[in-house]
Parts: sequence; structure tokens; C-alpha cells
Amino acid sequence: MDVITYDMEVPCSIAPARVFKAFVLDADTLIPKIMPHAMKSSAYKTLKHRVDAIDKENFTYSFSVIDGAELMDKFESISYHTKIVPGPDGGSIYKIRSIYQTKGSPYKSAKQRVDAVDKENFAYSYTVIEGSAFAGLLESISYHIKIVAAPEGGSICKYRGIYTTKGDAQVSEEEIKAGKERGSGMFKAIEAYLLANPDA
Repeated sequence: MDVITYDMEVPCSIAPARVFKAFVLDADTLIPKIMPHAMKSSAYKTLKHRVDAIDKENFTYSFSVIDGAELMDKFESISYHTKIVPGPDGGSIYKIRSIYQTKGSPYKSAKQRVDAVDKENFAYSYTVIEGSAFAGLLESISYHIKIVAAPEGGSICKYRGIYTTKGDAQVSEEEIKAGKERGSGMFKAIEAYLLANPDA
């Protein structure tokens, strides 16, 4: 087993609190709007789905879209994971995680675990614990993200990726570079969206 760590920093012209809200707290609803493969509501007219899991004790429900006219022309798979948790004032909060896998992507599936969300310090950590990217090579991939104020205004996204390999498996420089480019590209797409939508 080996542990490979890489760090990168991505500058942004948006203040840390606003970037954190978009990149972490609102990501499940904003990413489909921001990325080029954003869906239109008309795609939902003819959906077929498969129930993947129902956990009545923990109030969770997961399902996958398996057919949906023009929708499935754009995506390899679409999964929704929902959980109902107690709200601070006695009600409840409905949490939804949406996973859209575009056609042609090298990664067909992923299971993530949120490790920490620190709203006050704009920090977020999560671990990919299962998925097609592993190809028998990896135990896990962890990401630690912290958004800090930049000295000249705006913010800097400090991003650390930690790959834990299985046995003697190796992660190539090209794979690490591709991971950095995906993370940086998503961050820059969010910045562009926020600049174009000042009220978002």
C-alpha cells in the first residue's frame, strides 16, 4: 500500500463565503446548471427509474434513472441519494445528492463519503470509497478543500488529493495531472457562473 498526496491552489476573484456556498453547499443543484451537460426540465417527461435502496430506519432512499428519451443520450447514468434528517426547529431537512455520469467519461460510477463540512472556516473533506476509477488499484481517494481569502481580494481554493493504493499498485503522473485538471476545471466553471450570476 502506498499513499500519494498532491496539493494545488486555484485563484478565484469571488469572496470565500460565496465560493464555498456554491462549490460545497449548493453543488448538487448548481453543477448540472454550470457544466456544459446541464439538463433541461423537458428531459424529465419520459423517465424510467430503478429503486436501489430504501432504509426506513435511517430515512434514506436511493434510485437510478435507467431510461429517459434524450436525457440518456447525454448521460451514462444518473443516481439520486436522499436522506431526511431532523431540522433545527423541530421540522425536517430533505438532503439530496445527485450524481450525473456523462457519456464518454472515463469514470462510470463513484461512491463518496462526506468526512467534514466546516462552514465557518470554508473547509470540506470527502472520500471516494468505491468506483470505476479504482480499477483494482486504489483503496480510496480523499479530497480536502479549504477556501481562503486572497491578499489582493477574492479567494484561493486550496485543494489536497490523497490516493491510497492497493498492494504495490502505482498511480501515474498523468493520472494525478488529470485529477488536478478536473478539480481546477470545475472550480473555474463555478467561478464563471458566479461572475455571470451575481445574485446566485
